[in-house]
Amino acid sequence: MTRGQNSANGFSGGDYLTEDTVLRSYALYPIKKRRCCHVDGDGFTIISTCFFILTAAITVALIIQIHYGNPEVTPHGAVATDEEECSRVGITIMRDGGSAVDVSIASILCMAVVHPHTVGPGGSGVMLIHDHKSNTSTVLDFMSGVPHSHRPEEPQPQETDGRSIGVPGLLRGLQYAHSKYGKLPWAKLFEPSIEIAMRGFNVSAQLEEALKKSNITKVDGVTPFDQTFFPKGIMLKKGSFMQRKEFAKFLGIVATYGADSFYALEFGVEEIEALQEKGSEIHVEDFEDYQVRERPCIHISVKNMSLYTAPAPFGGPQLLAAIQLLWNSKITHHTAPFTLYHSFIEAIRRSYTGFIKLGMCPLL
Repeated sequence: MTRGQNSANGFSGGDYLTEDTVLRSYALYPIKKRRCCHVDGDGFTIISTCFFILTAAITVALIIQIHYGNPEVTPHGAVATDEEECSRVGITIMRDGGSAVDVSIASILCMAVVHPHTVGPGGSGVMLIHDHKSNTSTVLDFMSGVPHSHRPEEPQPQETDGRSIGVPGLLRGLQYAHSKYGKLPWAKLFEPSIEIAMRGFNVSAQLEEALKKSNITKVDGVTPFDQTFFPKGIMLKKGSFMQRKEFAKFLGIVATYGADSFYALEFGVEEIEALQEKGSEIHVEDFEDYQVRERPCIHISVKNMSLYTAPAPFGGPQLLAAIQLLWNSKITHHTAPFTLYHSFIEAIRRSYTGFIKLGMCPLL
């Protein structure tokens, strides 16, 4: 065999290359050696093979994600409540793919379990929702309703007067928000709170303080309130362990049948009669007729930012007026502390005066 000639099965290798090898009709390397990703293979084969493997891997990953859902990674976001346990509940709902409204509802339900002095089924609320897809904002008003039998010409009742009790709107407001902006099933939002109520939790300092302010000096241990917050006639203290199994059953009913189970005609006739004995003007029909109201937002622009808030009769106008006054004060990082405090106090005082005047105007 001479230099530059074929061997029995083809070209023999680099030792037999000549300057006219590229013009020859046979392959540069023997066919049997052109294996996938072989170190002696040509570059095009290696690149095309790796590209095929990468494409196949991405396709498989997409199929798995579509079939099993999003990966179990906590989304970017934060949840803040008055209780750490409830903040964790919100994070769990967020991780499960819930919307911001889902997170809010689950957190509020948790607060109703561990902080019943701040929120509960007999309460009310307001929710501002911003839809980033349509860049629109709205306010859901589910504040306490006025009973039909209320007579506005009579003197306004005191806070402890039974006539001051309004028609509760919390549960109907939460369900209304979920029907428009929720992603997860309604019942799933109740699961963490039901579990906490059943297994129990430690009483917080805020709950103990609220029980002290109730000024209850005598308990008979018969009413559900006494049995829950004054077991064996002793008021719960910070760190005390408590369970709310009956409340967990109530949450389970609302989770299964919706807020209408609370507002239905047959709901709590005995409880309503008890309220009426205390002077309340609420009747069963007031529960049936309660409706959530949707209101447009108000906003101002400061620099390149927009601040949205709730309109009157809420405190949104006062907030925007105070911010505008502070902005006009030209406060900077170099502003002296006493000037800053003075500007802040004046902004609150002047905006509050305007808000009081607004409250005196008849609202349609």
